[in-house]
Amino acid sequence: MKSTTALAWGLAAASMALTIAHRALVTVEPQAIDPLSVGGRLGVNPWFTIVLTLFFGLWPFAVVGALVAARQPRNPIGWLFCAIALSEQTRGLASTYARGALVANPGEWPGGVEAIALARLAAYLPFTLALFALLLFPTGRVPSTRWKPLLFLFGAYTATMLAIRAFGTWPALYGVANPVGVGGALGAGLDALFGILFPGVWSALALTVALSLFFRWRAANGIERQQLKWFAYAIGIALAGVSAFWLPGGWDWFASQPTWLYVAAVVGYSGSVAAIPIGAGIAIFRYRLYDIDVLINRTLVYGATVVTLGALYIAAIVGLQGVLRPFTQGNELAVALSTLTAVALFDPVRSHVQRGVDRRFYRSRYDATRTLDSLALRLRDQVDLDALGSELLTAVREAMQPAHASLWLRDRTR
Repeated sequence: MKSTTALAWGLAAASMALTIAHRALVTVEPQAIDPLSVGGRLGVNPWFTIVLTLFFGLWPFAVVGALVAARQPRNPIGWLFCAIALSEQTRGLASTYARGALVANPGEWPGGVEAIALARLAAYLPFTLALFALLLFPTGRVPSTRWKPLLFLFGAYTATMLAIRAFGTWPALYGVANPVGVGGALGAGLDALFGILFPGVWSALALTVALSLFFRWRAANGIERQQLKWFAYAIGIALAGVSAFWLPGGWDWFASQPTWLYVAAVVGYSGSVAAIPIGAGIAIFRYRLYDIDVLINRTLVYGATVVTLGALYIAAIVGLQGVLRPFTQGNELAVALSTLTAVALFDPVRSHVQRGVDRRFYRSRYDATRTLDSLALRLRDQVDLDALGSELLTAVREAMQPAHASLWLRDRTR
């Protein structure tokens, strides 16, 4: 086994080991569980959360990162994914240990203060590393030489953030302040600088990276464009899942909801984040690369169809309840009629949305379909063979736009 392969899978294994250690720590000391975590919310065996952590959480970053780093060691995307998983799992374990040492068992567990410091150092690394991966995706290089100064800016930003987190005073957590924090005016200045750098500078870096992706897209060839489509699709899923989780109120809001809704929200949130490394892995390894166009089309069509029917369903229930209230006591009839209406409208709505999506995003396909439909109408009453051939050639040129088209008919005369 190559040294790079061993290192890549070693980093992935270390990330998994930190996850196992995190769960084991919670099992030993249940009071170390964050009350808003899955285990703290459900009040069950905390090993249940390992399923979410491994199969819906950051394990895809570790596994995809190891695969990419092992097969393409010169592509930094794989190493960055491994670092994202490792830093986040380090933060989780250190934070839970600090809670156990300083809240559940004060004075009994050593290193609680150091664990807080480690958790704070690791907390902001995944965000910066993720931006760095976006800048380099999919080739592992910046879009052009003019973007190289941004690499230095990323390095300076990361080093500055780590120094501030290490020596700043930062707000006390669990009643403990930074033991190595610089006091006085310098400490206050470091804290103020942190307030400027994060999220201010990070947001500016994010906008710059988004701009670099736009320029990369414009200069990309066919294969690289398909890779960027896969990555953009995965990011879209992640943004949709994260937004759906945080807009209602995040952990606090879902923790007050029924257990099934809370678990579903956590699974959806974690699964949507996992879409990023999975989509990146598909793009980098070019697995079924050109299926992304069909996938995007189906997502747009069925997503819009579901949203439309959902809105109609709710409106129908509300409207029918008002109409049927004088005749019925409950709302069962309104629900039944609304359900039947939604089922009956599914195919018509889907077909209408499909045409709209093709017209807006897949114009060539839409034009080709219209051309063939028009040809079928014209040929229905056409009996002249020469005119039929001319119509057919015209339709082929409009739909397929070939460099040359001709029609040969075998002469049946003897």
